Amino acid sequence: MDGGHDRGPAGLVWVTSLQHGGWPVTVCVSDERARLADQQQYDDGEGPCLEAMSSGVVVNAGDDDALKRWERYRDHVREAGIHSILSVPLQGVDRRSVGALNLYSERPNAFAVADVHRAESCARDATRGLALWLRTASEAEVYEGVERAVITRALVEQAMGTLMAQHR
Repeated sequence: MDGGHDRGPAGLVWVTSLQHGGWPVTVCVSDERARLADQQQYDDGEGPCLEAMSSGVVVNAGDDDALKRWERYRDHVREAGIHSILSVPLQGVDRRSVGALNLYSERPNAFAVADVHRAESCARDATRGLALWLRTASEAEVYEGVERAVITRALVEQAMGTLMAQHR
């Protein structure tokens, strides 16, 4: 999509979006236009990525007609030369959607059934890595919280000792 670089048979670029604090965030992208296309969905509050994240269902919008249900977004991606979008939800261990793998193409109807299956397989692999990262991040946050509590408790005990010494 960047004017001459071969991205495979469908002119494919990809982006991964995650939910962070209830908001979608683009965390990995192969093409600036794809990043901007994702950001446009966030700004508009509509689009295939957001639908895949909220519904937990694969969205394959293969042409301008399929994109017409997201009118504001469709006009933006059309101007960017994007004509097909495949959004595959990333689901956590509890089956809740935690993000989406989004594939963009300059060609209409770029994503065949085999492409959807490959994207779903990649999404499953990405989700496993993401789940491990989230678990590790959560453990680090818990450790940090406990460490803060211990420091706070030590400061409170020091203050109490000082007050007790001053006031007998």
